[in-house]
Amino acid sequence: MTIPKPVPPRPDCRLVSYNVLYQGVAPDGHGWVDRRKSVTDELERLGPDIIALQEVWMEQFVDLRDSLSEFSWIAATETPAHTPIAYRDHTFEVLDSGTFWLSPPGAEIGTPAWDATYQRLATYATLEDFGTGRRVSVMNVHLDHDGQQARTEGMSLVRDRLTEIGGDHVVLAGDFNCQLGDPAHRRGTEQREGWVSLSDARTVAETTAGPTHTYTGFAEQSYQPSEIDHVLVSDGVDVERLVTCVPPSEPEQRPSDHRPVLADLSY
Repeated sequence: MTIPKPVPPRPDCRLVSYNVLYQGVAPDGHGWVDRRKSVTDELERLGPDIIALQEVWMEQFVDLRDSLSEFSWIAATETPAHTPIAYRDHTFEVLDSGTFWLSPPGAEIGTPAWDATYQRLATYATLEDFGTGRRVSVMNVHLDHDGQQARTEGMSLVRDRLTEIGGDHVVLAGDFNCQLGDPAHRRGTEQREGWVSLSDARTVAETTAGPTHTYTGFAEQSYQPSEIDHVLVSDGVDVERLVTCVPPSEPEQRPSDHRPVLADLSY
């Protein structure tokens, strides 16, 4: 008689952060129409409770929203590009949410700040679990790919806003466009009076799995693979598992030039 393996308990929250690549900048053969089903298939395979997506244009947003029917969405739909947050609406109630530009006070909307190539947007949500009453505040960010100052100053704005939002359970996820130890990442985990304390999930996770690189490009591109997608958590959040996920279709057909990052969280 074969004794079945015990099924591990479901975490309080499974979060997936995923840069799905703007539809208009993909190389030939990797347009959104070629990738959208594999992106949604991958998200369904991973079974997240909360999704933080980057590089989502409106047409992509509509496709994802229509395909992932068990989720509700928080996004600034009046802008062409989004950093939306999706959550299972039978699990969570939204207590607070919003978006804000990563630019200094008084900056013109749509104008890149500091040394950025594009003006960037962050999205946040405070969610309460219907079953347990536990609350978690999640922020999704996509920092600039060119400007180091913009990444670092943008991260300062993110830390300030997270402090305003408050709460014992805070998660910051997204494409930071920088490696561990770079100035913006250091700013994200900097211990400063008044800021919510954050740690990189890789350093506090009970277990980690998957390859090192979260950015892979496509086979015909010459970009350097790198680890630029991150999840940061407050002291009140335990990371049971942190995984850089490899979609089953890789490498024949990558759903995106990034891999999704999965974090099993308890709080």
